[in-house]
Amino acid sequence: MAGSNSMGFFELPQRTQRTQRFVQRISRLGSVGVFLCALCVLCVLCGFLPLLVSGCSAKSKESPKKKSSSAKSVLADDASSKAAPDPASANNHRIPKPGASANSGRGGLRGGGHPLAGQDRTLENLLEQADDPFSDGFASGGGNARSGGDDLKPFTPAERYAAPNPSYGDVDEAALTKNGIRRIDGKHLTLFTDLPSSPEVDALPRVFDAAFPQWCAYFGLDAARYDNWKMFGRLMKEPQRFRAAGLFGPEVPNFNNGYQIRDGLWLNEQSTAYYRRHLLLHEGTHGLMSTLLGGMGPPWYSEGMAELFATHQWAGGQLTTGYFPRDKRETPDWGRVKILQDEVTAGNLKSLADVMKYGWQAHLRNEPYAWCWAAAEFLDTHPDSRAAFREMKAFAPVTGIDFSRRLSHRLGDRWSKLEEQWQLFVGNCEYGYDIEREAIIYRDATAIDAGGGGTCEIAADRGWQSSGYELLANETYTITASGRFQIAADPAPWISEANGVTIRYHNGKPLGVLLAAVRNDDFGRYQRTPLLTPEVIGLGRPFTPNETGTLYFRVNDHPAELIDNRGKVQVNIQHGAPEAAQSVPAPRDGEGGFEL
Repeated sequence: MAGSNSMGFFELPQRTQRTQRFVQRISRLGSVGVFLCALCVLCVLCGFLPLLVSGCSAKSKESPKKKSSSAKSVLADDASSKAAPDPASANNHRIPKPGASANSGRGGLRGGGHPLAGQDRTLENLLEQADDPFSDGFASGGGNARSGGDDLKPFTPAERYAAPNPSYGDVDEAALTKNGIRRIDGKHLTLFTDLPSSPEVDALPRVFDAAFPQWCAYFGLDAARYDNWKMFGRLMKEPQRFRAAGLFGPEVPNFNNGYQIRDGLWLNEQSTAYYRRHLLLHEGTHGLMSTLLGGMGPPWYSEGMAELFATHQWAGGQLTTGYFPRDKRETPDWGRVKILQDEVTAGNLKSLADVMKYGWQAHLRNEPYAWCWAAAEFLDTHPDSRAAFREMKAFAPVTGIDFSRRLSHRLGDRWSKLEEQWQLFVGNCEYGYDIEREAIIYRDATAIDAGGGGTCEIAADRGWQSSGYELLANETYTITASGRFQIAADPAPWISEANGVTIRYHNGKPLGVLLAAVRNDDFGRYQRTPLLTPEVIGLGRPFTPNETGTLYFRVNDHPAELIDNRGKVQVNIQHGAPEAAQSVPAPRDGEGGFEL
């Protein structure tokens, strides 16, 4: 039945999955393996698998088997499923709707810790030191597994686009008519559909045509050179009509929402016009990458880029791709921000390295789409990663570990700080999150002598900023703040002091209140950033840090609303307790720190 899940792998008990992988390995021993495979099946049925496994493990210590030199594909883990399509040429997108049951995964930063605590925090080492070997976390392919990706050669697109033969545009017009299927022609998309004519449906080829020059501009392609590039889509309310008309080949599996192979797209009808367009642009991105770029990279990049371009705004006949929605009402049925919020609330704040380890089978669930979108959005927007991330388009044919290794080498020492800022992004993700303004301003720090002090200015329109001063653990400091700044501009400028405005709150604290946190500069371990759990300073208070590190400040504001802030806070830090050690009280509701 169309829309059903033909891959049952994730529904199998964990013990059965391990059994399948064990059987695969044993079967490589040849004729003896045939007997052992049969024995394994019997043991599974009879419940004696643990005994057999322990016996074989003991035997393997006596006569270790030589490991295969070839990289292991993640598709090999799905021993019981039907043959999966080649991920380099096809994309089966069973994208569950938001609200589908979540699989918690192994969670990147549960409870403030991580399985990788104490390890070198470069991306390359994170990939190697993760809970599962990285060969299990990536599809195989491309380059020397230890090369760091530096020996990869960039892909050179063909001079012209050559349509595949046969093409999915080769259809029987009479069969279309007989089965109630009409066609809507555009320059770069011909859409076959059984949906009745409507402005939203009939505009889909125009949406697709508007995306083509944006794809080309991003991926560095000459749109004029590939003017003849075209995809052929099937938008289906009743898939059986399309099967009867010969618009499904045997290579097209069952899928929930969308599927792409060569120049063909298959889309099930969606409940909203937005998500219908989203799905079309998602599959269209895969189509362009696979046909013009020679591939789509590893799963996190493939799905991340598709989600990046699919998240869009369509208004007045104008298309904006790569759009970060400011309100959930702009993108009904999308739900990526909500998924991230729910994951973080459940303690599943994944690291970037966790996301980069997704295999081809991961996207049978909805959560990986949200994480991959977030990774692509963050890396493509953050000023410290944008250039290196956009260079990766030249290596789209590489589907394995070397793709991510090359990115890690290009980012170098920036990786640790990017991982920290990724925590802030997903840990505080909101619609319209301003990644550039929320980028942390790092600055070298100097210690404050006993009895000494220092001053700094904190911009109201930026996220976390270094004060330039190091505080010592368990030493008391006195922090005071002064100055007035604009914290909002709607309907008129909101002027605040460092104790904030109490007619509006963000994260349970007054808007505009001064926050502080001490960050250990030795952030080379896989840890939760203290910037996620700041303390309120307001107009001033004694402050005693628990650990030595650089003092950071920011004014409290929604991460989508920094753009209309103006002005700075003047901060004074004194090493020592005040003569009258008491905090300046926060204003009561409706009092102080605000004027129109």
